[in-house]
Amino acid sequence: QPLAGFQNDIVPSERSFYHALQGTRTAFILECKKASPSKGLIRENFDPVEIATVYKDFASAISVLTDEKYFQGSFDFLPLVSKTVSQPVLCKDFIIDPYQIYLARYYQADAILLMLSVLTDDQYRQLAAVAHSLNMGVLTEVISEEELQ
Repeated sequence: QPLAGFQNDIVPSERSFYHALQGTRTAFILECKKASPSKGLIRENFDPVEIATVYKDFASAISVLTDEKYFQGSFDFLPLVSKTVSQPVLCKDFIIDPYQIYLARYYQADAILLMLSVLTDDQYRQLAAVAHSLNMGVLTEVISEEELQ
């Protein structure tokens, strides 16, 4: 769906991902994941609402896989989880384009994952700026010391 078709319906997040992870207690980001490339199908009877209901008493934030090809995820899972919990919801996907961030927010994600292994420094800064403009948090995945440079 073209961005112009839903951009006017996007509102900034009101759930602070950063605030949810602050404090003196240990923070947990619990994940709704149906499948993975390494393990295959993890949960045959996958119900994100049921999973979120169990997580909501323990999670600081809840991560939802939206990548269809490798994780059998869906953007449709985001609003289901968001309506079930009060914690911020993280869209976990291979985000490489601002469109994906707008789509994630449209589907009620409060934060996104950015992986330095698939982005240049300029791309990372641009995507983080888009997320922040929507009051969304950014969780940055770093897999090597080289990526920190």
